[in-house]
Amino acid sequence: MKTKITKLDAAARQLNAAIAMWFRDEDLIAVHTLAAAAHQIVHDIVQQRGGPDLIFNSLTIKDEYRKEYVNLMKSPQNFFKHADKDQHGEIEFHHVMPEFFIMMTLVGLEFLKVPYDAPRAAFSHWFMIHNPEILTEKGRLQHAKLPPGAADFIRSTPKSLFLMAYLKAHR
Repeated sequence: MKTKITKLDAAARQLNAAIAMWFRDEDLIAVHTLAAAAHQIVHDIVQQRGGPDLIFNSLTIKDEYRKEYVNLMKSPQNFFKHADKDQHGEIEFHHVMPEFFIMMTLVGLEFLKVPYDAPRAAFSHWFMIHNPEILTEKGRLQHAKLPPGAADFIRSTPKSLFLMAYLKAHR
């Protein structure tokens, strides 16, 4: 059996798998590997279409530091995929990286007009409610789209239960 799939479909499926695993508190290495793979696809397409800066082309990084920055951001995903140069290597992995890659991939998918599905919307709402201090005004305005009491529900519900409730409510 064969299935035809587009790059964006592959990225969306990788991202949804990463999100589901993240909500279930599964292995963050696997979550990051899937999220980073999805981000790379979305980043490449967004860049080709003249979209906003994402992780690897952030305009907040000076050109002279860009290569070092990109290597730093890609080092975990490369470490988790390859052993040709450092089979005995080690890496320090920051546990917030998967969330960052997921959120920035959502930004790219929004630019590409890929509709939110329930898992991506659930993550977006969870992230916005739990991290308002790092969001732009646009990001904070999306809170206004939540029904009354939704923010309190999101804050008080463990993330694994939240995803199940969110998916059930959107069936």
